[in-house]
Amino acid sequence: MVSQLLIYQRVRRCANLFWSDLAHPAEHTDLTAFFRRFQMALRLCGLALRGVTTEGSPRYPEPLPTVFGEVPHQLCAFPILQELPGNK
Repeated sequence: MVSQLLIYQRVRRCANLFWSDLAHPAEHTDLTAFFRRFQMALRLCGLALRGVTTEGSPRYPEPLPTVFGEVPHQLCAFPILQELPGNK
């Protein structure tokens, strides 16, 4: 199984795409390293992360605060709603 990590950042008139292809399922150490690279890119641009939206995967609760501290984290409702009976 291959994992792809992806962040799309849209700030002002600048859009950046950060990604990483893994030859194995993403683990917390992979996500932490990926988020640290993203954090460094933000710092180099003079930016700071103000919030995160994820699809509810159990992979994120540990690496997010490890890298970004107490940044607000919200769940995107779309993937969750797709799992409800009658929505497939």
